[in-house]
Order: sequence, then structure tokens, then C-alpha cells
Amino acid sequence: MKLLKLCFIISLTFSFTQAQVEIFEEANALYQNAEYEQAIKKYEQMLKSDLFSENLHYNLGNAFYHTDQVGLSILHLEKALKLNPGSKRIEHNLRLSYLKTKEKIEPLPRLFFVSWWYSLLSKNNASQWGKRAIFAAFISLALLVFFKFYKNSLLQYLAIFMIITSISLAFLANRKYQYDYKHRFAILMMNEAELKETPNETAKPLATIYEGFKLEIIDQVDDWSQVKLDDGSEAWVLTKALTEI
Repeated sequence: MKLLKLCFIISLTFSFTQAQVEIFEEANALYQNAEYEQAIKKYEQMLKSDLFSENLHYNLGNAFYHTDQVGLSILHLEKALKLNPGSKRIEHNLRLSYLKTKEKIEPLPRLFFVSWWYSLLSKNNASQWGKRAIFAAFISLALLVFFKFYKNSLLQYLAIFMIITSISLAFLANRKYQYDYKHRFAILMMNEAELKETPNETAKPLATIYEGFKLEIIDQVDDWSQVKLDDGSEAWVLTKALTEI
């Protein structure tokens, strides 16, 4: 898994100070020299300053991958994907990281339409869908202004099309926001943990899961989290074993 040489320095300068950009570049240089542990320290130094970006999490996830820290690799690549849904490079490296996990659970099959719908939603985050909706609204407004002066039927049809597009994109933004708000996911950070039938140490163990396992959190009681697996089954696991994406 190679780190793509960063070509986002211009965009970084808007969110990072010059000193932080320099630290980021130093970390990237260490990574390219295969000094992964040192690179990780630099990247984490930036995270401690409450700095977040797709590239920071992406590079950190890749560095953890090369040091065989599967849980942390998956965690940061998932965070990067959350910031930039649909990114092919992140999805590719995330698949490679998941290949290192010990346990695999087959997801429940979905109807074609349901699968298509979730695939569509995941192409952008709520903010990205919202920006597209606003852009489409501005285009439709401009077309209506031109139509007022030129009375061209083509402009009218284009304006109507852009209005429908804007409403559709706004709907997608709302649905994506609702989905992200209602669904919380976490990564198992311990080497292994037992899934329990009830939130109790003495409860019947249902299965053992391993580092890097992704779970959906659906409830929390004291020190326990109720989680849902890809196959639709539910169980309880110690909250301290998880780190939320």
C-alpha cells in the first residue's frame, strides 16, 4: 500500500498553519523513507492539535498499516472515508487493511434497490450533497433570470430541470445527515474481545471478535455497548474495547 504523494498542499494551507504544513511534509518524507513509526508520531502530533483532514487520517492509516497496527489503520482510513465518501484510493487501502483482520462476517444480502440507495448515499457526506444542492439552486435561479429577459423555452426547461435537481440533492443531503446521526460505528481496538448475550461479565459468550472489527453501536449501558454485526445479529461488548469512527 503506497502513500500517494500529497498534492493537496494548497488546500491544506487554508486549514493548517505554515508550521503545521511543515510538520505534515516532514511526516510524509519520513513515510516515504519507510520510517513509519516516526511518521506516525508527526501525524499524531497534528491530531493532538485538533486538526482533522482526509489526507491526515489517510496517511496515518497507511502508516499504521505498514506497522501492522490493524485496528488503528482501519480506524483512521474509515475516518478519512467519512470525510471524503466515495474516494477510490481510500476504499482501496481500506480493503487491504480489512484483509489483515482475522474474522470476517458475511453481510446480510440486500435487495438491489436498497443496495443501490445506500451506495448512492455513501458517495458524498451530507455537507457535500448540500453544497451541490445550493450550487444547483443558484444555476436554476440564474436560468430563470435569463428566461425573464430572453423568453427562451430551452432556458425555461433547463431552469425546471435544475430546480428538480436542487430539490433532489437537498433531499439526499437530508437523508445522509439523518443516516449519519442515527448510525454510529466503531472499530474494535483490542486484540480480541468476547461478544456477550447480555451486558454482564458472567453473561453467555456468543462469539470472539478481533482487532479491526467494525461494529454499529445501537445502545450503551454502563460499561457495555450493544452492537449490531454485518449479519444482522446483536450482542454486547465492553465499551472500552471500541473506538468510535
